[in-house]
Amino acid sequence: MKHMKNNFKLTVQAILERNEFKNAEVIAGEKGLNRTVNWIHVIEITDVKHLLNGHELILSTGVGWNIEKEEFLQLFREFIDSNVSALCIELGKYIKAIPDQIISLANQYNFPLIVFNSKVRFVDITQDIHTLLLQKHYQMISDLESYSNRLNQILLTPNPTEKILEQLHNYLQFPIVYIPKFGDNHIFMNNDMEKFRIQELINDNSLGLMSQNKVFTVQVMNQTLAELIVITGWITEFESLLIDRTVTALAQSLFRNLYINERKKTEETNWALQWLEGAYTEEQVKMYFAKRYPNIVVNGCVVVLSELDELSDDEYQFTQFKAYVRMIFNEKGYFSYFLVRDNHLIFMLINYRDVSDWKERISEGIECLFQSEFCLKEGKSKLSFSVGKFISNLVDIKEAYNTANETLLIEESRAVRMEKQNIIYYDDLHILRLVLLAKENGYLHEFIDDYLGSVLAYDKENNSELLNTLKVYLLTNGSKKETANQLFIARQTLYYRLEKLYHLLGKDFEETYKRQAIEFAITSYEFLGKR
Repeated sequence: MKHMKNNFKLTVQAILERNEFKNAEVIAGEKGLNRTVNWIHVIEITDVKHLLNGHELILSTGVGWNIEKEEFLQLFREFIDSNVSALCIELGKYIKAIPDQIISLANQYNFPLIVFNSKVRFVDITQDIHTLLLQKHYQMISDLESYSNRLNQILLTPNPTEKILEQLHNYLQFPIVYIPKFGDNHIFMNNDMEKFRIQELINDNSLGLMSQNKVFTVQVMNQTLAELIVITGWITEFESLLIDRTVTALAQSLFRNLYINERKKTEETNWALQWLEGAYTEEQVKMYFAKRYPNIVVNGCVVVLSELDELSDDEYQFTQFKAYVRMIFNEKGYFSYFLVRDNHLIFMLINYRDVSDWKERISEGIECLFQSEFCLKEGKSKLSFSVGKFISNLVDIKEAYNTANETLLIEESRAVRMEKQNIIYYDDLHILRLVLLAKENGYLHEFIDDYLGSVLAYDKENNSELLNTLKVYLLTNGSKKETANQLFIARQTLYYRLEKLYHLLGKDFEETYKRQAIEFAITSYEFLGKR
């Protein structure tokens, strides 16, 4: 495709070459003749600010202007401030000459000031220029279509990214830099010395901060995976559209690579399965990760479980989901391995950052997943994730898995969820771990009956609120005032209920060990959801 970078840009200079302008004279602002013209306005009034969008060529006879007054000077400044391309005035009946102050101001701002020394037909000028603009617009659409078709052809070839970038560079003739999050940078420019300088700016993370450079992000499923930087002070509308189509093609190329790479991870999955089963020694695990990530220090890992849901029914969708999760957690400082077991997806997340904020980064990653277009589109925003214990030694991966599984079992065992959560941490289960253990060993119902049976029976028989009163009373550390306030009852009513509790549970129910047992029984009762 031939280079046509300026073919769609209509300048003031090009308009002056039209037949209708053969008698026009540029009396000021000649340095601004390269300004772009997007449309033509005929304006004869002074209240114009709301009528201007920028890049207009304005025609006027001056019938509504008093060119000798301060009012016209203010109007002229508004033209300049509104980025008008040029002003053309017909000299004659209404305006005899342009004041020196206006000419000086036009030269100061390189604002083209053009006069017609004889009468002209504005209708002929507007018709001619508008026709020309429409022709250029049609040509721009046609060339954009051809460019897009070429990109689509490139996408069908192996390793299309570099070819896509080369296509853009040849077309724009501007230096361009492509910086992916994963992989090598690409610099397209003709000067080798300048290339070296650009690489230094990339290393300092300062290239995109330079005001003369235009930065475009390449996003896949709402995640920024690369930056495309065009090194130029200004780009036309057409060039901007070219870049937009290029960015879309780069995103498609990245997504295809993610999908293909995910499909190729069978060997990795087999190793991860053996690792989870404890088949490798500590030394073997260390050697594997040292070989796989030679320049990165692995710093512990964690296992996350989630229900597969209907994802497993669609291989393409499931592969896409795994690729997206891998991409998100890589950004948060984790390498990801996936296994499927008992209709659950197992995330084995290998940490390569500081341990202190491991939990925050897990939460951020899952929140990114929930907010992604992929999850919202596929209805996955209600997925639940159970996070096991963080382990420092990778050979202990089975412990991480067992604790994640325990977390999942606790969440699934709640007949009534005390709080709907999308992410549950083993570290936050606390006493619920003992509740599950007692339930699995068949002790829980007996324990609840021993410590709460009389209160539950009384509430059922009298339709009363003794259990809730007991719970709030213990939570407020025996504060009668705070308990009454939280229950919205009178102090006398609370005293009556407490007397009943002393009678049913014994006068010693506030003593340390018995109190702890009662609190455990309340937690267990709520866990089982037997309200």
